[in-house]
Amino acid sequence: HQYEARFTPSGTGKVLVIVRDISDRKRIEAELRMAQVTERQKAKQLQETLAKLRHTQTQLVQSEKMSALGSMVAGIAHEINNPINFVSGNLEYAIDYANSLLEIVHLYEPYSTATPTEIQDYIEDIDLEFIKSDFPQLLNGMKSGVKRIGEIVRSLRNFSRLDEAEKKVADI
Repeated sequence: HQYEARFTPSGTGKVLVIVRDISDRKRIEAELRMAQVTERQKAKQLQETLAKLRHTQTQLVQSEKMSALGSMVAGIAHEINNPINFVSGNLEYAIDYANSLLEIVHLYEPYSTATPTEIQDYIEDIDLEFIKSDFPQLLNGMKSGVKRIGEIVRSLRNFSRLDEAEKKVADI
């Protein structure tokens, strides 16, 4: 037991002594200090848990954004792929047709000694010689462009399917 004593002079040559047992108060103060320490530890633990929760939430949001981006990229790749396949499939026919028409013009030239003035003027206006040399190059350039767009579409498709395998390389 702990006691607290107070000595008070009474003015009569005697001392008045008051003794109180303060054991309960000291025990309660110690328990209060322990409770405060425990509460501080709990508060710190809650702060750490909240920080982890916020970090996890941010990761989930980013993951959802990437998933949405993958879906959007897949949709864009699909929408680009359809017209490109049409152009690519018909470009070979266009090249063949153009070469055939240019060959007809070439075969016809020796037999057209008396070309009407209107046709001769038009040939000069459109610069037929330049068209004959440039048109095949133009079509080959278009073919090369379609091929490049196809590669881009494949890259987009590969990017949008990154979650289907452990690791994939994507060149975007």
